[in-house]
Amino acid sequence: MSDEILSEAEIAARYPDQFVLIDVLEFADDWSVKRGIVRGHGDDKDALHQAAHELPEPRQIAVRYTGALSKGMVYLL
Repeated sequence: MSDEILSEAEIAARYPDQFVLIDVLEFADDWSVKRGIVRGHGDDKDALHQAAHELPEPRQIAVRYTGALSKGMVYLL
């Protein structure tokens, strides 16, 4: 993984339809990710578990799904 700092929009464009683990450097006022570093990504959230365990603590992290969510579905991470 790169240490490149990206906005949430850049992350979504670079990792479409994936779960993404973000090492958050700055949150926006609405708690969306303003900028951060992608530490893991994959087609399912299980791909993020190992990446999360390898992060030094303490960290502010966020997990995002960059694809469209199915209407009427509930997603728990």
